[in-house]
Amino acid sequence: MMARVELNEAWSVTGDVATVERKVIDFINERKMRVTEKEGGQIHVRQGSQLLTRLLGGWLVPPSWIPKRAAVKISGLIAGVRIEASIEESLGLGILDPVFKRKYQTYFERWMTDLKNAVP
Repeated sequence: MMARVELNEAWSVTGDVATVERKVIDFINERKMRVTEKEGGQIHVRQGSQLLTRLLGGWLVPPSWIPKRAAVKISGLIAGVRIEASIEESLGLGILDPVFKRKYQTYFERWMTDLKNAVP
């Protein structure tokens, strides 16, 4: 049994904060994630259902249904924009079996790669 799953990355891109923020919001909307807070260059989102995941089991639900939360911080640099992104499971059990943990890890890695591609 393993504990929580999370992924954190940071990178810089060219452009301005407003354009990058629009691209991040578009990315979030395309993935049908729900913005829970947007303030001061930080965007917090949630997705998934604890109830469905617990009822059906983590192995049976699609990755978009597993409970997760993410945050993206966007800040201006002298030349460009810095993005700090994190995504973590929010199932609330504290312990995940290796198969379910791998499902989260695979989804998080794809999510982060897709975010980087959406905000080049």
